[in-house]
Amino acid sequence: MQILPFVHQLLYKHDCVIVPDFGAFIATYKPAYIVQSGQIMHPPARIVAFNSDLINNDGLLANAVSQQKRVTYEQATEIIADASRLWFIDLESGKHLKLDKIGSLYFDDEHHLQFIPADDQNFLLDSYGYEVLKLKQVKHEKTMEIIQEVKSNKNGRKRQFKIRYLEAIPVAAAMLILFLFPQALEQ
Repeated sequence: MQILPFVHQLLYKHDCVIVPDFGAFIATYKPAYIVQSGQIMHPPARIVAFNSDLINNDGLLANAVSQQKRVTYEQATEIIADASRLWFIDLESGKHLKLDKIGSLYFDDEHHLQFIPADDQNFLLDSYGYEVLKLKQVKHEKTMEIIQEVKSNKNGRKRQFKIRYLEAIPVAAAMLILFLFPQALEQ
């Protein structure tokens, strides 16, 4: 029996899913980030790591198997133990163990268990539906300045006012609306 669907489902709700006598899959938060070279923005995510030292049964996986398959807890632990034995047999034979929607495991040259997470899977429910965004470069327009000289009535001094086109447009638009629709002021 496959236990991968249970592990996959539990990773959405729990930070750690232990497969007894095999290892633990650990989901950690990764904030949104931008890849400047490709101008790509990735949404926040929970990425999965693997720790082969966490092997003690915490009951999470066994309870999930027991409830969903309607078997006893002892039968569920036996199902999990059978699956982990089969995984070790595949790994010992030199195969890469492909864990659908989670990642892949293999033994390196020093016989250490290595994990490569699936890069197309996001276990953060708050990011459901978010996709990787391709960003467009924003072109900055230079603002032109107009300098007006106004004579003062008092001491005959000149004062300078700087008006920026882009800053004046919203003010002019608001004044035009108020001039054309004076009833807007009455409300």
